[in-house]
Amino acid sequence: MVPYVILRRHGPTSYEIAAQDQPSQALGTYHSSQLTPYRGLEKEVPPPVVPIRRRGRPRKHNVQNQ
Repeated sequence: MVPYVILRRHGPTSYEIAAQDQPSQALGTYHSSQLTPYRGLEKEVPPPVVPIRRRGRPRKHNVQNQ
């Protein structure tokens, strides 16, 4: 993930972005659902406190009779 510069806001959900090293040259217009906030390096982000639970029924465990 590389941080980008927001140049303009187009409507309530679209943004025009540019690279940090070339802020005068627009890369394109993107919907807000395609953008995520920059949080730094991945190693700096702590792991989640509660593990993610899987939905649905648990898997069956086949027991072989001997």
